Amino acid sequence: MDNIQNNNNDKVNEDDEISPPAGGTTDDTGDTEEKGIRAHDDDDDDDSIEENQPEFKCATLVGTRPVSAVITEKPEMKIPQNAKAIEEKEIEKYTNWNTNEAPKKPDLFVLERTTFVVEKDVPTLARELQNTFKLRSVHVLFEGASAKCKTADFTKFHINLYDAGDGKVNVEVQRRNGCCMAFRDEYLEIIKVVDGMAVKTPDEVAEERKPNKSLKEALGDKYIPLPEGVVERNLQSSLKTLQTKKFEQVTFAMKELVSLSGSSETALEASKLLLADEKYEDIRSHILTVIQDHDQEEESKEYSRNLALNLFANIMGALSDAKILSNYIESVIFTKQIVDHLMRDINKKTAAKFPANVCLALKCLFYLITNSPAARKTALNFNDEGLVFVDNVRKHGSQCYLNLEKEATNVYDNL
Repeated sequence: MDNIQNNNNDKVNEDDEISPPAGGTTDDTGDTEEKGIRAHDDDDDDDSIEENQPEFKCATLVGTRPVSAVITEKPEMKIPQNAKAIEEKEIEKYTNWNTNEAPKKPDLFVLERTTFVVEKDVPTLARELQNTFKLRSVHVLFEGASAKCKTADFTKFHINLYDAGDGKVNVEVQRRNGCCMAFRDEYLEIIKVVDGMAVKTPDEVAEERKPNKSLKEALGDKYIPLPEGVVERNLQSSLKTLQTKKFEQVTFAMKELVSLSGSSETALEASKLLLADEKYEDIRSHILTVIQDHDQEEESKEYSRNLALNLFANIMGALSDAKILSNYIESVIFTKQIVDHLMRDINKKTAAKFPANVCLALKCLFYLITNSPAARKTALNFNDEGLVFVDNVRKHGSQCYLNLEKEATNVYDNL
């Protein structure tokens, strides 16, 4: 790819990836800076978001009203005899960083400012970094001495190891897109690991990522309640944006809905309206359509699925916390069809490639099976071995993605 160098030695890459808005917008000041010319990986172009999104089919999530679209069943496929071996080889790329040496840096490469030197052997360094990725639930694709990383909020960065001579290794941490602050958090933890400093425990990481206190808790007597009707006005605005059926507008609307359903100030009211009010059938239709579409190979579809599952989990969680979810999910569409589609994501191969979305699918499933005996029975009997699928994902999460292990354990313990 051609790189353009400006007066401030900032590199502008014509094929830079489009940052999905979930992790924050890309800040130009946080982009990679170089003093020379450097070629980026060609396969990064596959991560860009497509703007062509198919129109959404009509469906209904409300159990008390007739379903206006039939959930399609997954067609049967012939499985080759060596399918298991092929699958295990595919999963291995996301599980273990098996690298014994770091290549020499090409002469024309100028390393990023976020590069540091470590006096460690490569296998030890790789194991330490891999363990950090697991504890922080960072999704990684390992390729030789490189690791392509993605956080749950779709912030991307690469780690490249280069031989620095005299038993030392250059560790280059290169932000590709997403939130600069999220990248900073990951970068600082990587430095701690390679410097031998104390790394945050899983509980400390979870505490760090907890949402801030609600305004009501923070302000106490000074808290001023939201004006009456503000939640519904925001829902109406998001609905109108979503109905344009243009990818960018739909993405923006879904982010607004995720925020509205995830705030302690508005979650319960928004969730009741989104799940039961006739006016919001198009939103329910979109959620259901995305849940049915298991194709996530394009990042636009992976991101759309992330937003839909996030919204669905927020709705289920708010109603479950209020002890009223069972009133909304008595229909077969919840207890059978949606559970079946969520279970189709819960397998090792999907968990290896899309762990953040499988975490959300498990979270949705947890709320359904703990509030509906019928939903629990459907999940348990999925392909006659639902518990086995969940356990396989739990074991995979224990190897490389802590949040996956936690969500799978919650489901496993309640099946």
